[in-house]
Amino acid sequence: MKYPTSLTVCASLLTIRLFHLYIIRSCHLHLNISARILTCEPNLNGISNYTDEADIFFENPNKWLDESYSAQSNNNLPTHIVMFEVLSNTLHAFLTKGKYKNVLSMFHTDFPSTRIGRYINVFSCIEYPDQYNYFEGRFR
Repeated sequence: MKYPTSLTVCASLLTIRLFHLYIIRSCHLHLNISARILTCEPNLNGISNYTDEADIFFENPNKWLDESYSAQSNNNLPTHIVMFEVLSNTLHAFLTKGKYKNVLSMFHTDFPSTRIGRYINVFSCIEYPDQYNYFEGRFR
C-alpha cells in the first residue's frame, strides 16, 4: 500500500472505539497526525461515581460529540472518524452536518455487541482535498 508522505493541511483522527481495541501506534498509522481515542481508564484514584470517557460517550454519543466539537471547545472537526458500524445510524446527523463520507469498511468480528460492531467504518470529511481519501476503494 502506498501512503502519502506529506499533507498540505493538518489531518486529524477521531476513533470512536475503545482504546484497548485500537493499535494505532504499532502498525496502522504511517502519518504524523493528531489522534483522539476514547479512553476507558480504570478508576485508580477511587473517585466515587466514576465514569470513564467511553461510558460517557455511549450514554449519549451525539451530546458527547456536540460538546467535544462545539465552537466553545476550540477543537476542529477531525478529517477522519473511525467507528464501528453500529454507531453509524446514531451519529448520522453529526456525520451529515460535518460532511463526512464512508470511505472504508473493514470486517472486524463475527461476534458483535452493542458497542463493538461487525465492521469498522472510516469516514472522511469531503471538504478536505482528495489526498485525505487515500482509503477510498483500496480494500473493497
